[in-house]
Amino acid sequence: MNDFIKLVLCFILSFLLCLVSTKFYLNWSRKKMIRQYVRKDIVSTHFIKEGTPTMGGCLIVLATLISFIIFSKKFYLDNKVLAIIFIFLFFASIGFLDDLFKIVFHNSNGLKATFRLILETIACIVVFYLLYKFGFSNIHLPLTKIIIPLGTFLVVYYIIVLVGSANAVNFSDGLDGLATGLMIIALVPFLFIAIIKKEASIAYFIIALMGSLFAFLKYNLPPAKLFMGDVGSLAIGASYAMIAISLNSELLILISGFIFIIEILSVILQVIYFKLTHGKRLFLMAPIHHHYEKKNIPEWKVVMSFWMVGLIFSIIATMIGVML
Repeated sequence: MNDFIKLVLCFILSFLLCLVSTKFYLNWSRKKMIRQYVRKDIVSTHFIKEGTPTMGGCLIVLATLISFIIFSKKFYLDNKVLAIIFIFLFFASIGFLDDLFKIVFHNSNGLKATFRLILETIACIVVFYLLYKFGFSNIHLPLTKIIIPLGTFLVVYYIIVLVGSANAVNFSDGLDGLATGLMIIALVPFLFIAIIKKEASIAYFIIALMGSLFAFLKYNLPPAKLFMGDVGSLAIGASYAMIAISLNSELLILISGFIFIIEILSVILQVIYFKLTHGKRLFLMAPIHHHYEKKNIPEWKVVMSFWMVGLIFSIIATMIGVML
């Protein structure tokens, strides 16, 4: 069968699996009270979202893996693909625990940040061991032949890229459809790179993930009927970074994931500024999408604006990636 047709079928299967399973999950989650608990200090317009079903990320994970395994039968022979799947599942598990704590204790706190960071660091160390022995010890600068050897410092690099990406997407998942749409857009350059480099298994994983995200978006568009929860945002954020690392194109995250970077930087800058000025705020609220909401810009306009900026940077990243 033609490879392009197989990619299309993989996308369709993932899309349908997530679409159908989400419909059943919505009814089940309402009965089991698997719902979102909104922070007390959030933008006031978000209080109406209290009680919306959450943890839809479980369906994204399942639909992606089932479709991927069906179309990439020998994925287990490729350590890069195994690393992607491991990160995908490990960070999904962390997010699952985080969401579970919120549901059980009826609040928006979840796991303690320190414990979550420890778990995420453990995952990075495992991946470092898995890939370092197979020659992944350098950074490749896009559009150049410059290679920067990192050696054992690579584990620190992995922690920064993987943990940073996972939490950047997690921070972005604050408006209906925002993180889902941005991730679909951000994955496009890496799909092209995987195809050009003939990394078939990685291409199938990317297209399967995009298919499930498109299906989930149907229920996540404003006003959202379902949230992905941390189980979804952490999983897709970390796997996005792992895909880029596996393709030796992780620096393109700075371009294709530009909005994600801005989101997490806004949080970091807000905290630093707050401490240095003893209580003053740089933004009306962080992450930055809430800043614009505080300025009375409708949620859907903020989402569409961020999508448009994300699309522009994704096109730039695609052009650079194709020329690598």
